[in-house]
Amino acid sequence: MYEVYKFDNEWQVHTSYDGAYAGSFKEIMKFCMKEIRVPAYELEAAVATMEQNGHNAIHFGVNRTFIYSFTKYLKKQEN
Repeated sequence: MYEVYKFDNEWQVHTSYDGAYAGSFKEIMKFCMKEIRVPAYELEAAVATMEQNGHNAIHFGVNRTFIYSFTKYLKKQEN
């Protein structure tokens, strides 16, 4: 399973296999295509759907296909 998140100007990709990575949109998209081998057309459809629905997260299945977009909330730290 793979998920991509957008929090403000930072993008993150989380994998159930290799942990998490953060960077710019361009860096994360390159990482997804080169390291995880998500096809560019899947990324394009996923980001378009995410933006169209006002979401900030994308879920990809184990076959690296776009499944759905959703809203991811950050947990607030209590002091």
